[in-house]
Amino acid sequence: MVDTLSVQVTDVQWDFHDTPFMDVAGLHLLFAPSGSQRKTTVTGLHLQPLRLLLLAADLDPAVFDVSRLLPDTPPPWPDPQPANEKRYTGPGGLGR
Repeated sequence: MVDTLSVQVTDVQWDFHDTPFMDVAGLHLLFAPSGSQRKTTVTGLHLQPLRLLLLAADLDPAVFDVSRLLPDTPPPWPDPQPANEKRYTGPGGLGR
């Protein structure tokens, strides 16, 4: 899709503001091999698409280099339950 753009187009920015969900097709769109040297970035990522991108990068960082898409990558989302907080483990009380 991006390859059909004019050679004068040097930057492509995908705005995902209205995209609350993305699947593997979105990864193919963002990481499709391209013969050009266009700068590609994304903006407006909701939590699920961001998690998908980060998961893909963890699984295969050579293929899914998110640093080129996210120049201002936010810090990782916080752990929903800090390690020093006791967790409920069911009947019998709190875990360690």
